[in-house]
Amino acid sequence: MGHFLLGFAIGAAIGAAAEVIAAPRSGAATRQRISDTINGTLEAAPQASAARQQAMWAEFHAKLPQQNSEATNQESE
Repeated sequence: MGHFLLGFAIGAAIGAAAEVIAAPRSGAATRQRISDTINGTLEAAPQASAARQQAMWAEFHAKLPQQNSEATNQESE
């Protein structure tokens, strides 16, 4: 989770810098667009995190029966 947040912060900073440098708009319009982008990202981040967490739990639960059956097979040998 820490790597995700670090990558998110670095990506947001790079995106904001690129937006300011390449913007053919006024300063106020650029600031508003950056603000909208940041707010949208902050709203989407918890949803993306929850979706990834669900996927990871599903992968974890899918591996449990395999591990249990492998352990049972090894014990019987």
